[in-house]
Amino acid sequence: MRLSGGMETVASQANVSGSTTLTGFEAPDDTPVLVQAKRDDISYNTQVRFTDGHAAVDITVYDVTDTPENIRATVPATGFLLRRADNTLIIDRTWDVFNESDPPRAWLSEAGSFRFYLPENHTLMHLTVQSGTMPINQGIMPTEDPEISTLYYAMKPGKTQIQLRYRVPYDDEHFAYRETALYDQDDI
Repeated sequence: MRLSGGMETVASQANVSGSTTLTGFEAPDDTPVLVQAKRDDISYNTQVRFTDGHAAVDITVYDVTDTPENIRATVPATGFLLRRADNTLIIDRTWDVFNESDPPRAWLSEAGSFRFYLPENHTLMHLTVQSGTMPINQGIMPTEDPEISTLYYAMKPGKTQIQLRYRVPYDDEHFAYRETALYDQDDI
């Protein structure tokens, strides 16, 4: 896919197993192209630049499981930030999710792959995931608990960073923050 001017598909193949060669399209020199492989509705992407009309790229795809084996979440040092903006508080949350499955498998659950706390009076600003070079915007899925939401995203082997930003009212210069810990944490 060409990335300039939108994502325009320039070549595609279906039912590829092993290696393949794409031909019959104009390869743009000095402009990155997104190469995407899909398996079980999970996208695997990488950027590539062509030199003299040629490029080589390796993309690893994984079997999928709906059982969370060897998945752990940590909160980096900057994983919880509060800041005031007029009569609101903006809350930034960051989690690093590590999929250390062996053998390596992507984890995807129909019920959502990562749960997080969102107070009922929030306004969502953004939710992104990043397991490669670019963060990808995501939507939230509600759960039976109105203060717990989840993310429908495949946790591929390795590290996936999840960033959540939302705002809450801060009218009386008072805000009580409480959150249910949904995962074991090494440090708080």
